[in-house]
Amino acid sequence: MNLAKFRHRSLSEGPWRNTTIWTAGCSIRCRGCFNVNLWDPRAGHKVGLVDFLHTVLDGRDRGDKGLAIVGGEPFDQPLALGVFLLAVKLLIPELAITVYTGFTLEALLKRPKAWLALRVIDFLVDGPFIRKLADDNLGYRGSSNQRVINLVKTRSRRWAIQIADWDNLIVIGEDYIAGPAHLLGNLPNTQSSECGQSRKEIFCEEPVHAHPVGSGGPRLHR
Repeated sequence: MNLAKFRHRSLSEGPWRNTTIWTAGCSIRCRGCFNVNLWDPRAGHKVGLVDFLHTVLDGRDRGDKGLAIVGGEPFDQPLALGVFLLAVKLLIPELAITVYTGFTLEALLKRPKAWLALRVIDFLVDGPFIRKLADDNLGYRGSSNQRVINLVKTRSRRWAIQIADWDNLIVIGEDYIAGPAHLLGNLPNTQSSECGQSRKEIFCEEPVHAHPVGSGGPRLHR
């Protein structure tokens, strides 16, 4: 997959700690987008399945309960997305998989290349960001048109859409409290971010610099 960066122990993409991975390249390009720098596919580089899985496993070992894929636009790479997420689901079935997309679920269901990913994703936050519908009280959505869809329940109900109410959900972990800012108030909402240390990881939350030719290819570089 063409990926730009990652972050372990993120509380920004759901009500639990995620390993969050950003894809590079976006065909939707919403006005007011927070990640304009990821519209260009050249903002990332190709990452193989083994390196991807090492990063996700390292996050699991650090206590992450989920994997979140954001963008860019993840469904601009639908086949790779499906294969990578299927591998995660088979290897770490307890990990909750969340994907943020500017496409609606209805539109994705009309694209056969997206079907594999839709079979393994647990939560889909769908729809384009619309600046005039933006609201700070939406929890984990950017604008009110977007939906947090529980795909596990949606699949079991023959694709009748089932909404997950993340706007009013607070999760208390062993060393953190996660939830929408308007509910947390003055409660501590810890958020740590760090680049991975695994030798297999070749993308991180900071820009990646390739080592000189002959050094074994790109690796994580602080």
